[in-house]
Amino acid sequence: MRRKFWFVMCIFILFFSISISAFAKRGNEFSFRVGYYGPEDADAGFAIGGSIGSAFSDIVTLSFGTDVYFKKYEQRSEVASETGETWESTLYTTDISYSSYAVPLMAELKANVPIFSRLGIYGHIGAGYQLFWIKEVNREENVSERDFYGGWVWNAGVGPSLKIGGNTWLFVEGYYTGSTVQRGRDDISIGLPVYQEIDLSGFGVRLGVSVVTF
Repeated sequence: MRRKFWFVMCIFILFFSISISAFAKRGNEFSFRVGYYGPEDADAGFAIGGSIGSAFSDIVTLSFGTDVYFKKYEQRSEVASETGETWESTLYTTDISYSSYAVPLMAELKANVPIFSRLGIYGHIGAGYQLFWIKEVNREENVSERDFYGGWVWNAGVGPSLKIGGNTWLFVEGYYTGSTVQRGRDDISIGLPVYQEIDLSGFGVRLGVSVVTF
């Protein structure tokens, strides 16, 4: 898996370098977006990201982007409570906390097709490699563990867009992500390679701003 990861990193570094160098010859494109994403084998959580790349026209762009998903959960215990004449408070301790993050590194082909003067249809399709890790902190036993996963990822989405000035567009996009990440295990007591797998496929929605300059 390490070889695959570094191979993908080299491809994306090359792609990113080509995109940056193309800025001098073509238009520039960048976007910022926030959203909510619901993976199959993980709790739904927020995602924030963006992209940067080259604009072949004011409609079609090719970019490098990411949308970082994160989710945190805490297991708490009630320790004590206190009551006053008009209020009541409860004291908790955090026993265990879980944090999960997904970072997809994507090549994205996007199109924003105007329909009326300020309304359009925004859509994209992307593919790349996704990093996923889980951190568990057990404060009762003073133990901290991290598990790292990786795997291919693709997604596609579409939604309405609104021109808010120049070549700046506000868009709302519903999208679907397909991704299964894996990690190997050292335990091969059964005599065969062992690995863990998490299905991160799922639907999401995001709100963003896209800017194209020439």
